[in-house]
Amino acid sequence: MNIKKKEYTETEKFRIIYYELIRAAQKQKTVYYGDIAPTIGLPSIGTDMGKKMGQISDQINRWEHSQERPMLSAVLINTNDKMPGKGFFVLATDLGKFHGNIEDNSVKREFWKEELQEVYGAWS
Repeated sequence: MNIKKKEYTETEKFRIIYYELIRAAQKQKTVYYGDIAPTIGLPSIGTDMGKKMGQISDQINRWEHSQERPMLSAVLINTNDKMPGKGFFVLATDLGKFHGNIEDNSVKREFWKEELQEVYGAWS
């Protein structure tokens, strides 16, 4: 797996989001994309916010995977269906963690709940 150091740990936006997600995991809570986005100067709604937050959470999850930890952004959910966005499940598939149908919300929800419990266990 290619991890470009500057793309990860040397960016302030990465660190801010990373620590916000760790705090949520330690409290065994979930947080909305729109509540976290303003901490790095993004609007709380919109396609651009979703895209940028997706890119950062993807980087965080790749970092966590390289450290043999669960996908930390499992705590980061959207307001519509109260679980992570599609990119979370695409990456989980790429990392060999998710083997279900990416279009089946019940299968995705089951995987997400299990991953979320692993995150809580890793950080609390």
